[in-house]
Amino acid sequence: MQFCSTVGRPALSLARDHGSGSSAAGADASLLLGPKYYNSQKNTMPQSDPKQSIAELIETGKSLLDSEPQRALKLLRRAQALAGRRNDQGALMRALFAEAYYHQRYSDAERSLRLLRETLPMVEEWGTPEERCAVYHMLAKESRSAGKDRDAAAWYAKSLQCAESAGNTRYQTLAWQGLGLLAKAAGRSEEALMLLQRALGLAQSADNAVNQITCLQNIANVQQRAGRLAEAAASLNEAYRLALQTGELRFQASLLYTMGSLAMHQGQRSTAIGKLREALQLFRQLGDSQNQCASIYNIAILLFLDRQYRAALELLAKEIELCRSAGTRRHEAYARSLIAEIHMAEGRYQQAAASLEQCAALSEDVNDATLSAIRERLGLIAELRRTDLQLADARVQETIDRFEVSDQQLSVVLLLIDYADLLEQRDQHRHSIAVLTTALARAQKAPFIDKIIEIHGRLHKLHEAGGNQRLAVLHMEAALKHQQNIAAEERLTLLQHAVLQEEINLAGEVAGPQQPVSASEAEKRLHSILNAQQPQLTLMEMKVSLLVFRNYQSKEIAAALRISHRTVEWHRSNIRHKLAIGPGRSLRATLLQLSA
Repeated sequence: MQFCSTVGRPALSLARDHGSGSSAAGADASLLLGPKYYNSQKNTMPQSDPKQSIAELIETGKSLLDSEPQRALKLLRRAQALAGRRNDQGALMRALFAEAYYHQRYSDAERSLRLLRETLPMVEEWGTPEERCAVYHMLAKESRSAGKDRDAAAWYAKSLQCAESAGNTRYQTLAWQGLGLLAKAAGRSEEALMLLQRALGLAQSADNAVNQITCLQNIANVQQRAGRLAEAAASLNEAYRLALQTGELRFQASLLYTMGSLAMHQGQRSTAIGKLREALQLFRQLGDSQNQCASIYNIAILLFLDRQYRAALELLAKEIELCRSAGTRRHEAYARSLIAEIHMAEGRYQQAAASLEQCAALSEDVNDATLSAIRERLGLIAELRRTDLQLADARVQETIDRFEVSDQQLSVVLLLIDYADLLEQRDQHRHSIAVLTTALARAQKAPFIDKIIEIHGRLHKLHEAGGNQRLAVLHMEAALKHQQNIAAEERLTLLQHAVLQEEINLAGEVAGPQQPVSASEAEKRLHSILNAQQPQLTLMEMKVSLLVFRNYQSKEIAAALRISHRTVEWHRSNIRHKLAIGPGRSLRATLLQLSA
């Protein structure tokens, strides 16, 4: 049984579409929920009784949104009642907006929309231009969450117009991001990238690191969906560099998780597991149970792919315990589905069926297309194992058609691989080759690199067993080529991460509890000696020296530092001159001698 169930399933609370995500929402809320509520010439009612200050009620309610949401809601509604009795339209506007934000936080888009529409005439009469931008933007986000994309586009356009007239770069950026996300959802990748790049340019001109990060995350998401994986990785690396500079742990955790998910798609398993473990550590620091569950789940997938079934089951047991304490039924359902997959791989079909039943019971109230696809795929394969294969092709095609309606392309590839595995067990090798060839074409279109390598390997074995050496060799060469590319990309990814950490460490700008890249005692001694004895080395020369010491070649260093090969050679020449290294001696040998 082959598997990669929902590889890179996005972290539910952080890896959403960040152009209209929680960071922007928090900023919108802070705009209208400040301790001093608006008081214009049109709103000249007397100040509230200090003992029952509406502004204080709103501020207290806002502060309790995470820790005591029900109490927060009561305070906000009390503020609305007081504002209504005192005819304080400015305060009422802010209290209504605060409740709308509360419902947005807790995924009730319809109620949030209703409150925002109630707030709209007030903010258009009494609100400042920035407050109007905030409400238009929230209306756009909630319309998009409710599946009303046409309404969302209209509100984003209105927010953009308002922001441009007020010269508000921040809301211009958010509006372009929102329009880009709508284009992405409609499958218009090139248009989405153009709009998101425009948003990124505005964020860069305003030197807004947070908006730059969210733009880069969304750009990477579009690039990944378009199969431009190397470009997506570069966008995520740039976003992560900015997140480290800002010291924002939430962004760092989200980006590490997304980078790990992308590495899974690229087949870079060691990189993926490293990133996911870093993300898991940060999610624990943040107390984010949902994303801890998502990280553990993907680590368990990687263990499963390496056939470490016992280790995967132990990890999933811990995830289920965490899910129950946090009340996250969706994550527990995913964990149960993976447990069923492991049982099927080990031939324990009764246990697999029991796990699928538990998954179904947990996911009754969960509207998740990916989870439904996993259950349907596993259930179909389990059923076909118990019966003859006379009608299997038709059943498999019907299921694929349903998967494609919900855009579950990975589930299509996995189903075809599972079906081919079943055909091989029934000695229908020619039929299995045809199914795997179809799976390969679909995997290449996505692309799912890990699955491409797996399918090439299986086709190699089938053609070799069938005596077709020419095709067997072709598939083996294709698999080896992909594996070599993955090894090179993984080495470059790890090098880039090491360079990024080295840059921050050398500059003394470590932000937050970020763990530095591991270094040997020799490297630490070399770093100290170069700092003490050779202060004339520039920061770039110091980085090049340490990378040469780690035995990286000039081409690799150039790719990691994003400079040309010739520039690296120029830096090496300068280092040799400053360290007084003669023409017959190796730079690395000198550095090794210094660190000894």
